[in-house]
Amino acid sequence: LKLAENRSTRSLKHHYQALQIPAWERQNLPLVEAGGQLVFAAGIGADCRFVTAQSHASLQLRWEAQRD
Repeated sequence: LKLAENRSTRSLKHHYQALQIPAWERQNLPLVEAGGQLVFAAGIGADCRFVTAQSHASLQLRWEAQRD
């Protein structure tokens, strides 16, 4: 996942570790793919390459945590 043009591409694991998101919590966070490419990871953000390349398209994501 590449978050900005001036940043390196990093694995999901790297991003989650940097954000201190526990391993047990990561499996419950949604991922969005388009055309077999990861474009968004909850808790991290959108891949800048997809957003830039698809600037003419519009997509809005919304999710809410389930509360018991």
